[in-house]
Amino acid sequence: MTLVGPGGVGKTRLASVAASDVDVRTHVVELGPVSDPGLVPHTVAAALGLRSPVDPVADVVDALSTAETLLVLDCCERVVDAAAALAVELLERCPDLRVLTTTREPLDVPGEALCPVPPLSPEASRRLFIDRARAGRPDLHASEETVDRICRRLDGLPLAIELAAARLRSMTVEALAEGLEDRLGFLAGGNRLAPPHHRDLRGVVAWSWEPLTGVERAAAERLSVFPQAFTTRHAEYVGVRASTLYSLVDRSLVERDGDRYRMLDTIREYGNERLVENGGALEARDAHAACFLDLAERAEPHLRGPGQTAWQARLALDHDNLLASLGHLRDHGDRAKALRSGAVLGLFWAIRGDHATAVFHLRSLLDSPAAPGDVADELRPAVCAAYLLNATFAGALADARTVVGPPPKTSTPVGAFVAALLAMAESRTGEGRAVLEPHLDHPDPWTRGMLRLARAFLDGTSGDIARGADDVEHAVRAFRETGDHWGSSLLLMSLAYARSAVGDTEKATALLEEALELSRALGTHHGQRVWSAMAHIDAGATGRARELLEEVVADATSVRRVASARICLADLARYEGDLEKAGALLALVESAAGEKDPSETALYHSAAGHLAAATGDLDEARRHLRAAFALADAMPDLPMLAQVSVGTADVLRRGGAPERAARVMGAAHVVRGGPAPRHPDVVRLTHELSAHRVHYDRAARLSTEEALALLREEHGKPG
Repeated sequence: MTLVGPGGVGKTRLASVAASDVDVRTHVVELGPVSDPGLVPHTVAAALGLRSPVDPVADVVDALSTAETLLVLDCCERVVDAAAALAVELLERCPDLRVLTTTREPLDVPGEALCPVPPLSPEASRRLFIDRARAGRPDLHASEETVDRICRRLDGLPLAIELAAARLRSMTVEALAEGLEDRLGFLAGGNRLAPPHHRDLRGVVAWSWEPLTGVERAAAERLSVFPQAFTTRHAEYVGVRASTLYSLVDRSLVERDGDRYRMLDTIREYGNERLVENGGALEARDAHAACFLDLAERAEPHLRGPGQTAWQARLALDHDNLLASLGHLRDHGDRAKALRSGAVLGLFWAIRGDHATAVFHLRSLLDSPAAPGDVADELRPAVCAAYLLNATFAGALADARTVVGPPPKTSTPVGAFVAALLAMAESRTGEGRAVLEPHLDHPDPWTRGMLRLARAFLDGTSGDIARGADDVEHAVRAFRETGDHWGSSLLLMSLAYARSAVGDTEKATALLEEALELSRALGTHHGQRVWSAMAHIDAGATGRARELLEEVVADATSVRRVASARICLADLARYEGDLEKAGALLALVESAAGEKDPSETALYHSAAGHLAAATGDLDEARRHLRAAFALADAMPDLPMLAQVSVGTADVLRRGGAPERAARVMGAAHVVRGGPAPRHPDVVRLTHELSAHRVHYDRAARLSTEEALALLREEHGKPG
């Protein structure tokens, strides 16, 4: 049997375990230090205790023929041909012998059974790290999330994990995690008694690199430009033939990942170093960028029609490659190509729900300077449109004018879309509607859908509920005509919110399930399910909401990625009276690493304010609710303003001001577009304030502008 794997995966340990499980005489021979193939038989003889044999093979045969024996030949890769020849001869001449070899490439001999040795699983990596770290620091305490992040950074390689754990004798876990940004330089100076290729991480990888042919080395360096899995076609794009790629797979420098290939990050980092040193980085990265610009441009027309689902999934497979391509084009390539790529990725991120990602990268792209008369400026409006679309969903329109600059000409649909969303960001809703008007009957259905979507945004901002519903229905019809699942599901959910606000629970639920079915077919990320859950809560369907939220949590890879789901689960726990559980869920959200977008931050403060009110801490409740209201008002997000205001009404009722509470509830009715008679908080407060219905009714007859003014005044009042 041959154990095959990349350097540093702990093959020796696995070989020893295999040997210990066999009730036979066992000999382990380390071939790593051997560089001369002719010395392999002598090394084996010496390991068996045979002194200076004249015919080492014959003497080894004699020594291994006396009993059932397991011979382990460890680290054969430097002398693989000699090890293979010796193993075949010994097996032919010793009937009771079994040979177990460990190597980074197969021996390719008759009867060989390969056993690939992958990196450790996350659980095994965590156990090894903690075990080795506590050998030097028995009092070590580290969060599971931090340890997992360290082990992922080290690709689950046992030797790398051991080297990292040893560093904790002199630093904190947090310092170690930060230092691993340069893992090859950071993990140096290991056990001085270990072989040179086991003393540091760079030595481990270099040990695998040295036996490669010149062609293989050049190919491995060029493949290091791929930050994630790639295909043979992608490899050929950067100048690596399929035959050379397969050779690198055989040598454990590249792994096969289904019908794709990938390098461990540690090996890729070493390859990148060599690529830079050898002067080939710019050429390879140019080729990589061209490859994925081509992919983006081929995807673009399909993202707006019936091919959306398949092409969305295809782009998701290459997300990191597309990002790397965009970054290289922006910093080192053709600005026009960068803008072309950014426009496609902006739509991709919108469909996927990665709005914060889009805002970050598209802002960076729009910030790049342009030369006077640059032809790339003709492409800028499409990127501005993608930026503003994602910024609207992310609640990040506050500095839209700074990012986008002067609006483009509104004679084109794209220019009108950009001008309309800029107008919305600056509370000039009338101007926004006016620039859209000439284009609303555009012959292309997808364009019509996007323009109606923009006008629905403006309607929502101004509180024109009736016109907003009409625009949404027009947009749904247009997106359905073109086969766009994303636009259809998004707007069906908007219609569901409107129906639940007026108490049409049956229609709202049907719309939500239709929207969810479309988004599942599209493969949309967890955010869509969270939004659906929130809409189900508005409709009083808390059981269905819980199912969706728990599904999101179960599918998640980190606490940070499910923050909004946990916030909603905290609200559900509060509705059921389990305030301790609600607090624990919000604590998880608060402690999660990473930046939160304005919408999520507002959602958190709203939930925390409602919970503080329920526990009787009214000052804390006011603090959270005012923060949530300020964020929602700046976006602006009218449904969120209504939700926050319900919490404020609860604080007022508990604080002895029931008439003010009833007025706030009436104003929230106006801003929301209906009474939301099935929402758990609204149901409870409506009952508790029933004696003050006259104040509710009076506020519910206000215009949207008057209701917003009342709520703004209330959230600015002390006490």
